[in-house]
Amino acid sequence: MKRIIKLVSLLIVVSLLTGCFGNFALTKKVYQWNDNVSDNKFVEQILFWGMTILPVYEVAGFIDVCFLNLIEFWTGSNPLAYNDLDGQTIEIDGLEYKIEVTENSLKAVQMGTDASFELVYNQETSNLELKSNNETKVIGTYSDNTLNLVKPDGSIKVINM
Repeated sequence: MKRIIKLVSLLIVVSLLTGCFGNFALTKKVYQWNDNVSDNKFVEQILFWGMTILPVYEVAGFIDVCFLNLIEFWTGSNPLAYNDLDGQTIEIDGLEYKIEVTENSLKAVQMGTDASFELVYNQETSNLELKSNNETKVIGTYSDNTLNLVKPDGSIKVINM
């Protein structure tokens, strides 16, 4: 159970770090591409300068600000944003989990097993739900840019976004 609480906490923190004013998903994807081009930091730096002079980063930022973040503001989802975590693996207490992401959920599947749990935002009830072992437990609520998380001791942590 401790492992699940650690993983849920990590997933909540990761999802909160995306920011409330927009994910800048396209700019992040350009940066990640640049970061993975070479293992040589000098090549990456020269490419970074070139992409800044040729305004690749500026154009990506402009598209994020004027279009993608605006879509995210009005619809609640950025067409590029939630795919950043999808398919990635994380390790907790020596166990690897593969992350599956949809618009309103994060699912962690333990590698090599069928064991999994899912963190789901229920739009109808504004509840943040943890689904594990055929059980669903409400672990928080989200409305009006405020996240109320229920801690294991029963107290509530309020996070204004």
